[in-house]
Amino acid sequence: MWSARVTHAEGKMFCPNCGSELPDDTKFCTQCGFDLSEARSRAGDAADALDDGAAASPVPPTSADAAEVPASGDGDHGGKPKGSVPKWLVVTAIVLAVVVAGLGVYAIATSTTGRGQTAAQKVVKKPKAKGKSGKSAGDAKANDSDKSDSDGAADKSNQTNGTSNTTNGSNDSGGGSATTSDSAYVVEAEHFRCTLPSYWRDKVDVVKVADGLVIYAKGYENASASYKGELAELYYMDGTEPDVAGDVGYAMMYSQAIGDHHVEVWAPNWPWLVADANANGSLDSFGVSTQGLRALIDLSTGGKIGYDQVLQLGEDDEQVSMACYNFISNHAWDVQAVEE
Repeated sequence: MWSARVTHAEGKMFCPNCGSELPDDTKFCTQCGFDLSEARSRAGDAADALDDGAAASPVPPTSADAAEVPASGDGDHGGKPKGSVPKWLVVTAIVLAVVVAGLGVYAIATSTTGRGQTAAQKVVKKPKAKGKSGKSAGDAKANDSDKSDSDGAADKSNQTNGTSNTTNGSNDSGGGSATTSDSAYVVEAEHFRCTLPSYWRDKVDVVKVADGLVIYAKGYENASASYKGELAELYYMDGTEPDVAGDVGYAMMYSQAIGDHHVEVWAPNWPWLVADANANGSLDSFGVSTQGLRALIDLSTGGKIGYDQVLQLGEDDEQVSMACYNFISNHAWDVQAVEE
C-alpha cells in the first residue's frame, strides 16, 4: 500500500492523491481538493513511515512517485542488491535438503529393524539380557561354560520346596510338577538354583554360562547350525523387576525375585516360529532338521501340541501362539539364591 507522500521535483510537487503536478507552495490540490499541508509535514519522514507500515492511500502513485518508492516495499531504499539469491530458490533448497535427510533416516531405520527377516533370524538376533557381571549369557566363551551337574544338584532337592514368587503363575500345567523332592529336577548356576520341568528330564542339556543357564534340546548344544535349538535361557539380573518382555517369537516367560536381584526365564516360542516360517516357506532357515523341530516343539510345550498340528493350524491360531508360554510360565521354577 502507498503512503500519503508529497513528492518534490525542482520547485514543483505532485499530489499524492491524484498525481497532479502542482506548485511547491500549493495547500490544496487544484484537481481533487486534497489537503497538501498535512502531507507536506510528513514528507521528511516518509521513508520511516513506509518501514513502520503507516496508513496508506488505496490510489497507486504516478510513475514519478513509483521511481522513488522501492518496488519490494521492504524499506530498503537502496534497492535490491545485485547478485542476491531469490527467496524461492533458498526455500526450494531447504525443502530438498529435508527430503534427502528423511530418505536417509528411513533407509537406516529399515536396515536396523530387521524387516523381511526369517523366523530363524528373528530368534538369532534376540536381545541379550545383562546379568550381575555385565556379560550376556550368549557372549560367554565355550571354554568358560560347563555342563550343569543335574544329578548332583538333584541331591539338594530337599532345599527347593519353598513357594514360588512369580509374575506368571505358580502351577505346572503340563511339564510335570517340580514341587516334591522325588520329582524335582534341580539345576544350579553361579548365583542361583532352580527346578526345571520334569518333562525335560533326560531330554535336555543344561549349560552354565556367565550369570545364568542355557537349556538345549538334548544333543543340540554342539550343533553346527547357526541356531542350536535353545529351549530356554535363565539370566541373573540386577533389581527385583524385569525391564522388557520380548515379543511373540522370543519372550520373557517367568521372573522371580531373589534378594535384591531376580532371575528371568526367556524362551523361543517354537510352535509359533515354526508355523510362521512354514507360512513364509523358510523352514530350512533354522538349520535344524524336521526331527529336531519336532523335538523343540514337543519340549517347549510339554507335549501339548505337535509339529504336524502346528503346521496345520498356522501361526495365527491361539493354541500355536500360546502353548509354549502357558507351559513355561506356569511351571514352578522355584528359584533360590546360592550362597557365595
